[in-house]
Amino acid sequence: MTPERRREIERVFEAALERPADERAAFLAAACGADAGLHQEVSALLAAHAVPEGILERDPVATLGPPPRGLAAGDRVGPYTIVREVGRGGMAVVYLAEGPDGPVAVKLLHPGLTALLGGERFRREIRLAARLRHPGILPLYESGEGDYGLWYSMPYVAGGTLRVRLRLEGRLPPAEAVRIAREVADALEYAHRRGVIHRDVKPENLLLEPGGSVRVGDFGIGRVFDASGLEDTLTRSGVLVGTPAYMSPEQAVGERGLDGRTDVYGLGCVLYEMLAGEPPYAAPTPQVVLARHLKDPIPSVRRRVPEVAAGLDAAIRRALAKTPGERFTTAAAFAAALESGGSRSWWQIWSR
Repeated sequence: MTPERRREIERVFEAALERPADERAAFLAAACGADAGLHQEVSALLAAHAVPEGILERDPVATLGPPPRGLAAGDRVGPYTIVREVGRGGMAVVYLAEGPDGPVAVKLLHPGLTALLGGERFRREIRLAARLRHPGILPLYESGEGDYGLWYSMPYVAGGTLRVRLRLEGRLPPAEAVRIAREVADALEYAHRRGVIHRDVKPENLLLEPGGSVRVGDFGIGRVFDASGLEDTLTRSGVLVGTPAYMSPEQAVGERGLDGRTDVYGLGCVLYEMLAGEPPYAAPTPQVVLARHLKDPIPSVRRRVPEVAAGLDAAIRRALAKTPGERFTTAAAFAAALESGGSRSWWQIWSR
C-alpha cells in the first residue's frame, strides 16, 4: 500500500467517524464511489473501531509482566543444555538444546503464566497432553520448573516450519497445499476425539520433516488452557489466546466452550494462505484483522488463484464460515472434502 493510498483511507475513515453511526453507510457509498477497495478498507477500520475495548489492545506484558529472561548457550534447563534461541512469542521462548539423547526443543513459558498456572497443575496437564500419540503430532518429552519458570521439551524438527517454507516459496501448488492440510486435519481429528483443542493452528506450529511429512506442535499449551481456566483470566485482562490471522470469530470475541470447529477454522485460514500467499484477512493491525474475521464476507481463494478447483474453494469457504454450525463438524469431514475437492461442485461440499 502506498503512502498516498494510506492517507486517503485515513482521511475517509476519520470523516466517517465524525458522522452518526446510522449515516456512515451512505457517507461511505458517496465518498468511495466506484472504488470498492477503498470502501472495503474503510469499512474494516470502522468495524475494528467498534470491537469492544480491551480485545487485543493490551500487550501481554501489561498483564503478565516482563518477558522471560534470555538463556545463554551453556545454561541448563532440567537435563538439557541450551544451544541457542530459535523463536520467541508473547507467552514463551523456544530454545534448541542438547539432551542426553540428542537435540531437543525447550519451550520456556512467560513468568506471568507460571504465576497464574502453578507448577503442579502445569506439569499434570503436560503429562496428559503427552499421552497424545499420533505420527502427525509432535510429542512432549518432559516438563519442569526452575528459577527461570515453567518449561517443557519436545523433539527438535530440523526441517523447519511451514512459515519458513511460505517465506521462501510464497505459495504452494494446490496438490501440495491439500496434502499438508489433510495431514494436519488427521492429527487434529485424533486430538479432538481425545478432548484436546489446539487453539492456535498456524504455519509456525506446523513443522515439516525433512521427508515432507507434517507434525503439529504445541498441543501442550492448548491442554493447559482448557483445564486451567487461564484463558478466561487472560481474556478478562484484554489478552486473547491465539494468533489474529488464524483466529475463529468465536475465539476472537472470547467465547467459552470452544470445540474442534475452531481448529477447523484455523486450518482453513492456513490452507487459504498456502494457496494465495497470504491469510484470508490481512490488515495492518490485529484489531482490524479480528474485525475482518467477524464482519467481512468469506473470501474466495479461486478469485486470487484461478487454477484452484471450485470444489476446493468451496471446502475452504465452508471451513471459514462465521459460525461453528456452518462449518464442517469435524476435522475429518474437512479432510474428506479436501480429498474430493477437485471433483465435487460447491453445492455438494456445502450440502454434506
